[in-house]
Amino acid sequence: MISAEIDNAAFNAKMKGLLSRISGRDLRRIYKKVGIVAAQSMYGNFVYEGIKPNKWKENAQSTKNKKPAGRGVLDDTGALKMGISSEVRSDGVYVGADKEYGKFHLPPQKSGHPSKGIMPVRDWLGFDEDGLSGIENAVVEEIEDSLN
Repeated sequence: MISAEIDNAAFNAKMKGLLSRISGRDLRRIYKKVGIVAAQSMYGNFVYEGIKPNKWKENAQSTKNKKPAGRGVLDDTGALKMGISSEVRSDGVYVGADKEYGKFHLPPQKSGHPSKGIMPVRDWLGFDEDGLSGIENAVVEEIEDSLN
């Protein structure tokens, strides 16, 4: 699975502080909820065609001519978008997609491959401010539930 890492120091520090309130408890329920919210947020990147407020570069006209009618950027068959899922592991939750070709649209620091300039970078593997707020709210709700 190509998975996302939240690269936001303030957000990560806040999450660490919240999770410390339930230190020693099983976090799988929280991870599961976070995975659902995060996957929905990532799916939203395909609807918005970018990670807010940044939009992806439009397809070239030659690409538009080959695509089925009504399909957006990064949406020829819908497989990448529909392949977004979450996986709970012992060390956290991983959210991403199971389609290996998805990495070729990502920036080199996320994909691990050098950009050859053939396709424009269209980062779909991340979260906007609404997505981060949704993740934070999910964590807070689950912590409050577990403390009651």
